[in-house]
Amino acid sequence: MFLGEGFNPLDVPGERFLGEPDNFFNDTFHRFYATLNHRFNDNLRVRTIAGGEFEDSEVNAFRSFPFNEFDPVTGELTNRLFQTSEFFNSNFSWQTELVADFNTGPVEHQLLAGFDFTFSNFGIDPGENVFEGPFPINVFDPVFDEPFPPDDALFDTFFTTDNQENSYGIFLQDLIALAPNLKLLVGGRYDFVNNQSSSEGTFAGNPFGSDNELNDGAFSPRVGIVYQPVEPV
Repeated sequence: MFLGEGFNPLDVPGERFLGEPDNFFNDTFHRFYATLNHRFNDNLRVRTIAGGEFEDSEVNAFRSFPFNEFDPVTGELTNRLFQTSEFFNSNFSWQTELVADFNTGPVEHQLLAGFDFTFSNFGIDPGENVFEGPFPINVFDPVFDEPFPPDDALFDTFFTTDNQENSYGIFLQDLIALAPNLKLLVGGRYDFVNNQSSSEGTFAGNPFGSDNELNDGAFSPRVGIVYQPVEPV
């Protein structure tokens, strides 16, 4: 929406396109999931679940944003941006559980042990370039004839980022049948996470960059009582 004097909306169609016909957007997405169940015998079984999502995006386009300079009288948008970037996003998860049923005397147990792992990686590589122009266009009567900047153009802003996170978890619990209608749940889980992030580039001719790493872990106990006053239907 474009505003005129007194912040009144101007008569500009909401679907008005203010890029260029050669604008290029490409997004590639892959996804997979798999589940494996195996029973060794009547008292021992295992289940594994794994999945991943992988995305790559590419942009070469003239863009207009709310902070671009705009003349409400002439309808001239005087400072569009040209943006070129490649973005990636990858996520993977894996969990395995082992379930064992056994007795210690008259007491029934269902022991659950397992681990899980998740991986996440996203960023912009080889980087994002922003060229501030100017690339004027009239919002009332747009003329689309702006060529892309040459490959060797001096971009006003360039940056690349890489963020990666790995998390690991192990867990163990025992569901103990104290009576036919009363069960005690005792267990615990430990999680550890590692996060690494980096960025570098230039803004208005000034270089910048940073590297950060975080490691953390925590233990979570689990205790509960399950009471069934009637048989399940």
